[in-house]
Amino acid sequence: MATICLAVVLFWAGAPAAADPSPAVGEYQKYTVVRTVGGHPENLAQIALRALGDDGRAAEVLTLNRGRAEPGGATVPASGTLAAGWVLILPWDAAGQGVEYGPVPDAAPPDAAGYCGTASGRPVSGLSWAQLRLAPESAWFRGKGTGVLVAVLDSGITGASPALAGRVQPGADVSAGDQTAGRADNDCTGHGTALAGVVAAAPQRDAGLVGVAPEAALLPVRIATPAGPDALTAGLRAAVDGRAEVALLGVRTDLADPRVQTALASAVAAGVVVVVPAAAADVPVPPGVLRVAGAGPDGKPVDAYADGAADLIAPGSDVVSLARTGSGQVRANGPEFAAAFVAGTAALIRGAQPDLTPAQVAKRIVDGTDSSGFLDVAAAVRGSGAGSSVLGSAGGVLAAVLIPTLAVVALLLGARRRRTSHVAMTSD
Repeated sequence: MATICLAVVLFWAGAPAAADPSPAVGEYQKYTVVRTVGGHPENLAQIALRALGDDGRAAEVLTLNRGRAEPGGATVPASGTLAAGWVLILPWDAAGQGVEYGPVPDAAPPDAAGYCGTASGRPVSGLSWAQLRLAPESAWFRGKGTGVLVAVLDSGITGASPALAGRVQPGADVSAGDQTAGRADNDCTGHGTALAGVVAAAPQRDAGLVGVAPEAALLPVRIATPAGPDALTAGLRAAVDGRAEVALLGVRTDLADPRVQTALASAVAAGVVVVVPAAAADVPVPPGVLRVAGAGPDGKPVDAYADGAADLIAPGSDVVSLARTGSGQVRANGPEFAAAFVAGTAALIRGAQPDLTPAQVAKRIVDGTDSSGFLDVAAAVRGSGAGSSVLGSAGGVLAAVLIPTLAVVALLLGARRRRTSHVAMTSD
Protein backbone atom coordinates (compact mmCIF):
# COMPACT_ATOMS: atom_id res chain seq x y z
CA MET A 1 0.00 0.00 0.00
CA ALA A 2 2.83 2.39 0.88
CA THR A 3 4.39 1.73 -2.54
CA ILE A 4 1.12 2.57 -4.28
CA CYS A 5 0.73 5.77 -2.27
CA LEU A 6 4.29 6.83 -3.07
CA ALA A 7 3.66 6.24 -6.76
CA VAL A 8 0.53 8.38 -6.63
CA VAL A 9 2.39 11.17 -4.85
CA LEU A 10 5.27 11.12 -7.33
CA PHE A 11 2.90 11.02 -10.31
CA TRP A 12 0.81 14.00 -9.23
CA ALA A 13 3.73 15.97 -7.81
CA GLY A 14 5.32 15.79 -11.23
CA ALA A 15 2.16 16.78 -13.09
CA PRO A 16 2.55 20.56 -12.95
CA ALA A 17 5.99 20.34 -14.57
CA ALA A 18 4.40 19.10 -17.78
CA ALA A 19 2.42 22.32 -18.05
CA ASP A 20 5.45 24.58 -17.54
CA PRO A 21 5.48 27.11 -20.37
CA SER A 22 8.08 27.25 -23.09
CA PRO A 23 8.92 30.51 -24.86
CA ALA A 24 6.40 31.64 -27.41
CA VAL A 25 7.55 30.59 -30.85
CA GLY A 26 6.41 32.62 -33.79
CA GLU A 27 7.14 35.76 -35.72
CA TYR A 28 7.99 37.77 -32.62
CA GLN A 29 11.00 36.63 -30.63
CA LYS A 30 13.77 38.10 -28.53
CA TYR A 31 17.12 38.36 -30.26
CA THR A 32 20.41 40.26 -30.30
CA VAL A 33 23.19 41.06 -32.73
CA VAL A 34 26.74 39.84 -32.09
CA ARG A 35 29.00 42.82 -31.41
CA THR A 36 32.73 43.39 -31.64
CA VAL A 37 34.47 43.70 -28.27
CA GLY A 38 38.17 44.52 -28.11
CA GLY A 39 38.57 43.85 -31.82
CA HIS A 40 36.98 40.38 -31.67
CA PRO A 41 33.40 39.10 -31.96
CA GLU A 42 31.60 38.48 -28.69
CA ASN A 43 31.57 34.91 -27.44
CA LEU A 44 28.51 33.13 -26.08
CA ALA A 45 29.44 33.77 -22.46
CA GLN A 46 29.70 37.52 -23.07
CA ILE A 47 26.32 37.55 -24.83
CA ALA A 48 24.67 35.53 -22.05
CA LEU A 49 26.11 37.94 -19.47
CA ARG A 50 24.85 41.14 -21.12
CA ALA A 51 21.48 39.77 -22.28
CA LEU A 52 20.63 37.44 -19.40
CA GLY A 53 22.89 38.61 -16.58
CA ASP A 54 24.41 35.12 -16.31
CA ASP A 55 27.36 33.91 -18.39
CA GLY A 56 26.55 30.40 -17.19
CA ARG A 57 23.61 30.35 -19.61
CA ALA A 58 25.86 30.40 -22.68
CA ALA A 59 24.96 26.77 -23.47
CA GLU A 60 21.27 27.71 -23.46
CA VAL A 61 21.89 30.42 -26.06
CA LEU A 62 23.89 27.96 -28.17
CA THR A 63 21.07 25.40 -28.03
CA LEU A 64 18.63 27.97 -29.42
CA ASN A 65 20.92 28.89 -32.31
CA ARG A 66 23.00 25.85 -33.25
CA GLY A 67 22.60 25.24 -36.98
CA ARG A 68 20.71 28.50 -37.49
CA ALA A 69 21.36 30.15 -40.86
CA GLU A 70 23.15 33.49 -40.67
CA PRO A 71 23.78 36.21 -43.28
CA GLY A 72 26.17 35.09 -46.01
CA GLY A 73 25.11 31.44 -45.84
CA ALA A 74 27.01 30.53 -42.66
CA THR A 75 25.39 28.59 -39.84
CA VAL A 76 26.03 28.77 -36.10
CA PRO A 77 28.45 25.90 -35.42
CA ALA A 78 28.27 23.45 -32.55
CA SER A 79 31.52 24.96 -31.24
CA GLY A 80 29.69 28.25 -30.66
CA THR A 81 32.24 30.33 -32.58
CA LEU A 82 30.49 33.54 -33.66
CA ALA A 83 30.97 36.33 -36.18
CA ALA A 84 30.16 40.01 -35.67
CA GLY A 85 26.78 40.89 -37.14
CA TRP A 86 25.19 37.49 -36.65
CA VAL A 87 21.68 37.50 -35.21
CA LEU A 88 21.09 35.20 -32.24
CA ILE A 89 17.75 34.09 -30.80
CA LEU A 90 17.58 34.61 -27.02
CA PRO A 91 15.57 32.95 -24.21
CA TRP A 92 12.22 34.58 -23.42
CA ASP A 93 13.49 36.20 -20.20
CA ALA A 94 16.34 38.13 -21.86
CA ALA A 95 16.17 41.77 -20.81
CA GLY A 96 19.73 43.11 -20.92
CA GLN A 97 21.53 45.58 -23.11
CA GLY A 98 21.08 45.14 -26.85
CA VAL A 99 18.05 42.83 -26.58
CA GLU A 100 15.50 43.32 -29.37
CA TYR A 101 11.95 42.00 -29.67
CA GLY A 102 10.08 41.52 -32.93
CA PRO A 103 10.38 39.73 -36.27
CA VAL A 104 13.93 38.37 -36.42
CA PRO A 105 15.79 40.12 -39.27
CA ASP A 106 17.35 38.09 -42.07
CA ALA A 107 20.52 40.15 -41.86
CA ALA A 108 22.23 42.41 -39.37
CA PRO A 109 22.61 46.15 -39.99
CA PRO A 110 25.74 47.29 -41.85
CA ASP A 111 27.19 48.82 -38.67
CA ALA A 112 26.57 45.77 -36.49
CA ALA A 113 30.18 45.71 -35.35
CA GLY A 114 29.46 48.76 -33.22
CA TYR A 115 25.73 48.25 -32.75
CA CYS A 116 24.45 49.03 -29.27
CA GLY A 117 20.68 48.97 -29.61
CA THR A 118 19.88 52.23 -31.39
CA ALA A 119 22.47 52.36 -34.15
CA SER A 120 21.90 54.57 -37.16
CA GLY A 121 20.18 52.80 -40.03
CA ARG A 122 18.34 50.30 -37.83
CA PRO A 123 14.72 50.90 -36.80
CA VAL A 124 14.30 51.34 -33.05
CA SER A 125 11.70 48.87 -31.83
CA GLY A 126 10.40 51.21 -29.12
CA LEU A 127 10.31 48.27 -26.73
CA SER A 128 10.40 49.40 -23.13
CA TRP A 129 12.18 47.87 -20.17
CA ALA A 130 8.75 46.91 -18.86
CA GLN A 131 7.99 44.52 -21.68
CA LEU A 132 11.45 43.01 -21.55
CA ARG A 133 11.14 42.38 -17.82
CA LEU A 134 7.58 41.04 -17.82
CA ALA A 135 7.93 39.02 -21.06
CA PRO A 136 4.16 38.55 -21.45
CA GLU A 137 4.65 36.05 -24.28
CA SER A 138 5.98 33.59 -21.69
CA ALA A 139 2.46 33.48 -20.22
CA TRP A 140 0.60 32.69 -23.43
CA PHE A 141 0.83 28.91 -23.00
CA ARG A 142 -2.80 28.95 -21.81
CA GLY A 143 -4.12 31.52 -24.25
CA LYS A 144 -3.89 35.23 -25.00
CA GLY A 145 -7.09 36.45 -23.39
CA THR A 146 -9.41 35.40 -26.20
CA GLY A 147 -13.06 35.97 -25.29
CA VAL A 148 -12.30 38.11 -22.21
CA LEU A 149 -13.73 41.64 -22.12
CA VAL A 150 -11.68 44.31 -20.31
CA ALA A 151 -13.35 47.62 -19.47
CA VAL A 152 -11.05 50.65 -19.47
CA LEU A 153 -12.49 53.51 -17.41
CA ASP A 154 -10.72 56.58 -18.73
CA SER A 155 -10.89 58.92 -21.75
CA GLY A 156 -12.13 56.37 -24.28
CA ILE A 157 -10.23 54.14 -26.72
CA THR A 158 -9.46 54.82 -30.37
CA GLY A 159 -11.23 51.95 -32.11
CA ALA A 160 -9.38 52.65 -35.37
CA SER A 161 -5.97 51.81 -33.88
CA PRO A 162 -4.45 49.00 -36.03
CA ALA A 163 -3.14 47.19 -32.94
CA LEU A 164 -6.66 47.07 -31.46
CA ALA A 165 -8.65 46.72 -34.67
CA GLY A 166 -11.82 44.64 -34.39
CA ARG A 167 -11.63 44.28 -30.61
CA VAL A 168 -12.88 47.66 -29.37
CA GLN A 169 -16.60 47.71 -28.59
CA PRO A 170 -18.63 50.94 -28.89
CA GLY A 171 -18.59 51.29 -25.11
CA ALA A 172 -20.31 54.02 -23.15
CA ASP A 173 -19.69 57.68 -22.39
CA VAL A 174 -20.84 58.29 -18.82
CA SER A 175 -18.77 61.41 -18.26
CA ALA A 176 -22.00 63.31 -17.57
CA GLY A 177 -23.09 60.85 -14.88
CA ASP A 178 -25.35 57.83 -14.99
CA GLN A 179 -26.93 58.84 -18.27
CA THR A 180 -25.01 57.52 -21.28
CA ALA A 181 -23.97 60.35 -23.60
CA GLY A 182 -22.96 58.11 -26.48
CA ARG A 183 -20.13 55.85 -27.55
CA ALA A 184 -16.59 55.90 -26.19
CA ASP A 185 -14.65 54.27 -29.05
CA ASN A 186 -12.84 57.53 -29.74
CA ASP A 187 -10.25 59.26 -27.62
CA CYS A 188 -9.44 62.96 -27.64
CA THR A 189 -6.51 62.76 -25.19
CA GLY A 190 -4.99 59.39 -26.06
CA HIS A 191 -4.64 58.38 -22.41
CA GLY A 192 -7.24 55.61 -22.52
CA THR A 193 -5.83 54.29 -25.80
CA ALA A 194 -2.35 54.09 -24.27
CA LEU A 195 -3.76 52.12 -21.33
CA ALA A 196 -5.60 49.80 -23.71
CA GLY A 197 -2.36 49.19 -25.62
CA VAL A 198 -0.62 47.93 -22.49
CA VAL A 199 -3.54 45.61 -21.85
CA ALA A 200 -4.24 44.22 -25.30
CA ALA A 201 -2.22 45.61 -28.23
CA ALA A 202 -1.67 43.00 -30.95
CA PRO A 203 1.79 42.70 -32.52
CA GLN A 204 2.32 44.99 -35.50
CA ARG A 205 4.99 44.96 -38.18
CA ASP A 206 7.99 47.15 -37.37
CA ALA A 207 6.78 47.71 -33.79
CA GLY A 208 7.97 45.79 -30.76
CA LEU A 209 4.97 46.68 -28.62
CA VAL A 210 2.57 43.88 -27.71
CA GLY A 211 -0.06 43.89 -24.97
CA VAL A 212 -0.18 41.45 -22.08
CA ALA A 213 -3.40 39.88 -23.43
CA PRO A 214 -3.27 40.62 -27.19
CA GLU A 215 -6.50 38.81 -28.03
CA ALA A 216 -8.70 40.30 -25.30
CA ALA A 217 -11.64 42.54 -26.26
CA LEU A 218 -11.96 46.07 -24.91
CA LEU A 219 -14.92 48.02 -23.54
CA PRO A 220 -14.16 51.76 -23.46
CA VAL A 221 -15.96 53.64 -20.68
CA ARG A 222 -15.43 57.40 -20.67
CA ILE A 223 -15.75 58.84 -17.18
CA ALA A 224 -15.53 62.31 -15.73
CA THR A 225 -12.18 63.51 -14.40
CA PRO A 226 -11.23 63.83 -11.67
CA ALA A 227 -12.85 60.51 -10.88
CA GLY A 228 -15.03 61.29 -7.89
CA PRO A 229 -17.35 58.74 -6.29
CA ASP A 230 -20.18 59.45 -8.73
CA ALA A 231 -17.91 59.11 -11.76
CA LEU A 232 -16.45 55.83 -10.55
CA THR A 233 -19.88 54.44 -9.67
CA ALA A 234 -21.23 55.30 -13.12
CA GLY A 235 -18.15 53.83 -14.81
CA LEU A 236 -18.23 50.55 -12.92
CA ARG A 237 -21.97 50.23 -13.50
CA ALA A 238 -21.32 50.61 -17.25
CA ALA A 239 -18.59 47.97 -17.04
CA VAL A 240 -20.96 45.54 -15.31
CA ASP A 241 -23.79 46.30 -17.74
CA GLY A 242 -21.38 45.71 -20.62
CA ARG A 243 -20.50 42.27 -19.19
CA ALA A 244 -16.83 43.07 -18.62
CA GLU A 245 -14.81 40.51 -16.66
CA VAL A 246 -11.97 42.88 -15.79
CA ALA A 247 -12.23 46.63 -15.13
CA LEU A 248 -9.23 48.97 -15.20
CA LEU A 249 -9.54 52.38 -13.56
CA GLY A 250 -7.24 54.76 -15.42
CA VAL A 251 -7.37 57.65 -12.94
CA ARG A 252 -6.87 57.90 -9.22
CA THR A 253 -9.85 58.22 -6.93
CA ASP A 254 -10.54 58.41 -3.21
CA LEU A 255 -10.60 54.72 -2.33
CA ALA A 256 -11.59 55.53 1.25
CA ASP A 257 -14.89 57.15 0.24
CA PRO A 258 -17.80 54.90 1.33
CA ARG A 259 -19.50 55.37 -2.05
CA VAL A 260 -16.35 54.21 -3.84
CA GLN A 261 -16.13 51.19 -1.53
CA THR A 262 -19.74 50.33 -2.33
CA ALA A 263 -19.15 50.67 -6.08
CA LEU A 264 -16.07 48.44 -5.92
CA ALA A 265 -17.88 45.80 -3.86
CA SER A 266 -20.85 45.82 -6.26
CA ALA A 267 -18.59 45.31 -9.28
CA VAL A 268 -16.77 42.42 -7.62
CA ALA A 269 -20.09 40.85 -6.59
CA ALA A 270 -21.09 40.98 -10.27
CA GLY A 271 -17.98 38.96 -11.17
CA VAL A 272 -15.61 41.75 -12.22
CA VAL A 273 -11.92 41.88 -11.24
CA VAL A 274 -11.21 45.57 -10.58
CA VAL A 275 -7.69 46.99 -10.90
CA VAL A 276 -6.92 50.49 -9.59
CA PRO A 277 -3.86 52.70 -9.06
CA ALA A 278 -2.85 52.46 -5.42
CA ALA A 279 -3.45 55.37 -3.08
CA ALA A 280 -0.62 56.73 -0.96
CA ALA A 281 -2.32 55.58 2.24
CA ASP A 282 -3.27 52.04 3.18
CA VAL A 283 -6.96 51.91 2.28
CA PRO A 284 -8.53 48.43 2.55
CA VAL A 285 -10.54 47.34 -0.49
CA PRO A 286 -12.89 44.40 -1.10
CA PRO A 287 -11.29 41.07 -2.11
CA GLY A 288 -11.20 41.01 -5.90
CA VAL A 289 -9.88 44.60 -6.14
CA LEU A 290 -6.15 45.04 -6.80
CA ARG A 291 -4.24 48.19 -5.80
CA VAL A 292 -1.13 48.64 -7.97
CA ALA A 293 1.89 50.89 -7.45
CA GLY A 294 4.03 52.03 -10.36
CA ALA A 295 7.73 51.17 -10.44
CA GLY A 296 10.70 52.35 -12.44
CA PRO A 297 13.38 50.29 -14.21
CA ASP A 298 15.08 49.70 -10.86
CA GLY A 299 11.97 47.82 -9.70
CA LYS A 300 11.23 50.29 -6.90
CA PRO A 301 8.00 52.31 -6.55
CA VAL A 302 8.20 55.76 -8.13
CA ASP A 303 5.84 57.35 -5.59
CA ALA A 304 5.82 57.11 -1.81
CA TYR A 305 3.34 54.62 -0.37
CA ALA A 306 2.47 53.67 3.19
CA ASP A 307 3.07 50.07 4.21
CA GLY A 308 0.23 47.93 2.87
CA ALA A 309 -1.06 50.63 0.49
CA ALA A 310 -0.37 48.53 -2.62
CA ASP A 311 -1.02 44.86 -3.25
CA LEU A 312 1.80 44.65 -5.80
CA ILE A 313 4.02 46.77 -8.03
CA ALA A 314 4.37 46.80 -11.82
CA PRO A 315 6.03 49.00 -14.45
CA GLY A 316 4.71 52.55 -14.21
CA SER A 317 7.57 54.66 -15.54
CA ASP A 318 8.90 55.07 -19.10
CA VAL A 319 6.31 52.62 -20.44
CA VAL A 320 5.86 52.30 -24.22
CA SER A 321 2.31 52.07 -25.56
CA LEU A 322 0.00 53.09 -28.38
CA ALA A 323 -0.38 56.63 -29.68
CA ARG A 324 -3.85 58.11 -30.08
CA THR A 325 -3.73 58.01 -33.87
CA GLY A 326 -2.18 55.74 -36.47
CA SER A 327 0.27 53.03 -35.54
CA GLY A 328 2.70 55.23 -33.60
CA GLN A 329 3.92 54.68 -30.07
CA VAL A 330 4.29 56.94 -27.05
CA ARG A 331 6.12 56.80 -23.75
CA ALA A 332 3.96 57.13 -20.68
CA ASN A 333 4.26 57.34 -16.91
CA GLY A 334 1.93 56.81 -13.98
CA PRO A 335 0.59 54.10 -11.65
CA GLU A 336 -2.41 53.65 -13.95
CA PHE A 337 -0.05 52.06 -16.50
CA ALA A 338 1.17 49.69 -13.81
CA ALA A 339 -2.48 48.84 -13.20
CA ALA A 340 -2.89 48.20 -16.95
CA PHE A 341 -0.20 45.49 -16.88
CA VAL A 342 -2.04 43.84 -14.00
CA ALA A 343 -5.40 44.12 -15.78
CA GLY A 344 -3.91 42.35 -18.79
CA THR A 345 -2.64 39.60 -16.50
CA ALA A 346 -6.11 39.24 -14.99
CA ALA A 347 -7.50 38.86 -18.51
CA LEU A 348 -5.08 36.01 -19.23
CA ILE A 349 -6.15 34.21 -16.05
CA ARG A 350 -9.86 34.74 -16.72
CA GLY A 351 -9.41 33.37 -20.22
CA ALA A 352 -7.55 30.30 -18.94
CA GLN A 353 -9.78 29.63 -15.92
CA PRO A 354 -13.13 31.40 -16.22
CA ASP A 355 -14.47 29.57 -13.16
CA LEU A 356 -12.23 31.51 -10.74
CA THR A 357 -13.88 34.27 -8.71
CA PRO A 358 -12.51 37.83 -8.77
CA ALA A 359 -11.01 37.27 -5.31
CA GLN A 360 -9.26 34.10 -6.50
CA VAL A 361 -7.88 35.85 -9.59
CA ALA A 362 -6.60 38.72 -7.47
CA LYS A 363 -4.99 36.36 -4.97
CA ARG A 364 -3.31 34.37 -7.72
CA ILE A 365 -1.76 37.54 -9.14
CA VAL A 366 -0.48 38.68 -5.73
CA ASP A 367 0.80 35.21 -4.82
CA GLY A 368 2.63 35.04 -8.15
CA THR A 369 4.72 38.16 -7.53
CA ASP A 370 8.45 37.89 -6.96
CA SER A 371 10.15 38.42 -3.61
CA SER A 372 9.94 42.22 -4.00
CA GLY A 373 6.23 42.18 -4.81
CA PHE A 374 6.80 42.81 -8.52
CA LEU A 375 4.30 41.43 -11.02
CA ASP A 376 5.24 38.08 -12.61
CA VAL A 377 2.79 37.45 -15.45
CA ALA A 378 3.76 33.85 -16.18
CA ALA A 379 3.76 32.80 -12.51
CA ALA A 380 0.32 34.35 -12.03
CA VAL A 381 -1.11 32.44 -14.99
CA ARG A 382 0.52 29.20 -13.83
CA GLY A 383 -0.67 29.75 -10.27
CA SER A 384 2.80 28.75 -9.11
CA GLY A 385 3.68 31.59 -6.80
CA ALA A 386 5.06 30.65 -3.40
CA GLY A 387 2.22 30.70 -0.92
CA SER A 388 -0.48 30.51 -3.57
CA SER A 389 -3.60 28.80 -2.26
CA VAL A 390 -5.57 29.04 -5.49
CA LEU A 391 -4.95 25.69 -7.15
CA GLY A 392 -5.14 25.18 -10.87
CA SER A 393 -6.67 22.08 -12.40
CA ALA A 394 -3.59 19.95 -11.70
CA GLY A 395 -3.40 21.25 -8.14
CA GLY A 396 -7.06 20.54 -7.53
CA VAL A 397 -6.68 16.95 -8.66
CA LEU A 398 -3.53 16.62 -6.58
CA ALA A 399 -5.39 17.74 -3.47
CA ALA A 400 -8.35 15.51 -4.23
CA VAL A 401 -6.15 12.43 -4.61
CA LEU A 402 -3.28 13.10 -2.23
CA ILE A 403 -5.20 14.15 0.90
CA PRO A 404 -7.45 11.03 1.07
CA THR A 405 -4.46 8.81 0.24
CA LEU A 406 -2.36 10.25 3.05
CA ALA A 407 -5.32 9.86 5.42
CA VAL A 408 -5.53 6.14 4.57
CA VAL A 409 -1.77 5.75 5.12
CA ALA A 410 -2.07 7.45 8.53
CA LEU A 411 -4.91 5.13 9.57
CA LEU A 412 -2.96 2.02 8.50
CA LEU A 413 0.17 3.14 10.34
CA GLY A 414 -1.89 3.93 13.43
CA ALA A 415 -3.58 0.51 13.36
CA ARG A 416 -0.21 -1.22 12.97
CA ARG A 417 1.23 0.78 15.89
CA ARG A 418 -1.70 -0.19 18.15
CA ARG A 419 -1.36 -3.84 17.11
CA THR A 420 2.37 -3.85 17.93
CA SER A 421 1.73 -2.24 21.31
CA HIS A 422 -0.94 -4.83 22.15
CA VAL A 423 1.39 -7.74 21.32
CA ALA A 424 4.13 -6.25 23.49
CA MET A 425 1.79 -5.85 26.44
CA THR A 426 0.48 -9.42 26.10
CA SER A 427 4.00 -10.91 26.04
CA ASP A 428 4.85 -9.09 29.25
